[in-house]
Amino acid sequence: MNAMQKSEKDRLAEEVVDRWVSFQMALYNKRKYPAGEFNAFATSVRRYVARIRRDPLIHREIANAINGLVDFLKVE
Repeated sequence: MNAMQKSEKDRLAEEVVDRWVSFQMALYNKRKYPAGEFNAFATSVRRYVARIRRDPLIHREIANAINGLVDFLKVE
């Protein structure tokens, strides 16, 4: 594989981070809970997990997003 090409794992990680940012922005910009953005984030996390199922390492950005979600849920 060419070093310039992104692996599927990298592409999925980028998608998860993008969905996390969209969800965060929607939380701050709306009064109503952004269920659509949350569902998009959750779906992209599920795809990422399905892809790396046996890989013991995950992207740091994915860990940060999941930890951010856990922190958000603790506050709510």
